[in-house]
Amino acid sequence: MIVSEAIIQSGGSSGICAALLTLGIAIPHIIASNDQYLIEKYAKPTMSGDLIGSLAITEPNAGSDVAAITTSATRDGDRFLINGAKTYITSGYRADFVVVALKTSPTLGHKGISLVVVEKGTEGFTVTRKLEKLGWHCSDTAELSFSNVIVTSKNLIGEEGSGFSAIMANFATERLSMASQALASAKRCIDLTMTWVQNRKVFGTELSKMQLTRQKLAEMQRQYTVARTFLYDTAIRYVNGEKVIMEVAMAKNTDGICH
Repeated sequence: MIVSEAIIQSGGSSGICAALLTLGIAIPHIIASNDQYLIEKYAKPTMSGDLIGSLAITEPNAGSDVAAITTSATRDGDRFLINGAKTYITSGYRADFVVVALKTSPTLGHKGISLVVVEKGTEGFTVTRKLEKLGWHCSDTAELSFSNVIVTSKNLIGEEGSGFSAIMANFATERLSMASQALASAKRCIDLTMTWVQNRKVFGTELSKMQLTRQKLAEMQRQYTVARTFLYDTAIRYVNGEKVIMEVAMAKNTDGICH
């Protein structure tokens, strides 16, 4: 959160945050699994900057409804056979590996969702399209395809069927990060506005000296200060182990409106 705020308040965009900090969504599941093989092979090289990771959850027909994903992984001895498609995947175009949400037991619904690492260059795994967006041009977004992709079972993160709970747990940190970026953008707007109204003259005086302008600026600062106080209080409670799912969602919504 602090890094994101510093980047944006220095003139960067949330797109830069998305491009540079994709590791924040790619490797937490690996680290939480405490699987030393995966940590050594993917997490540590990503943290050192030698690899780029990505997280693939969203599908053409399943967005926020994670339980509705259809990408599947059929176990065959000590390997998985993966088939399906993903879309709107941040850093998917340039990622060296992708943590893929898929169903290892489709009949179990959300309880059958698992997470598996798929490396770039694996036969059958292709980036089908780099998406063109209105913004965030410095952060690539891609569509991915998996056609009979064979992956070793050693690339399974955690236990089979543990993917849904792991994804939900990490959504809290993702939402806090997004809230922080929105709030930092709001602060950047306030700072730029302050500079402009202090230098802009109308009717022989600075715009900043007019009552309506001052009232607007005061209200902008009030909304920002209240939102930031709530965001950081929620973040501290989350780090301390409290269950703040509702508060995290409220912070993301509040800061998004503030932005």
